[in-house]
Amino acid sequence: MKIRFRLDGELVRYLEVESRLRYGLVARIKIMAGMDVSKHRKPQDGIEKVVQGLTDISEVIAATNL
Repeated sequence: MKIRFRLDGELVRYLEVESRLRYGLVARIKIMAGMDVSKHRKPQDGIEKVVQGLTDISEVIAATNL
């Protein structure tokens, strides 16, 4: 499974994870973004907000089945 993110409009390959970890990792990301974990075939999107010190980070997450 490939993990990619968009940084300043450019899609960047971040990490490649063993496929056996796929379902647990996807479920964790969906929970953090407030998505429905039971929906696997329908594309979803969600927002995760992280506050660390004086830095606020908003992440928009789109779970798709590519």
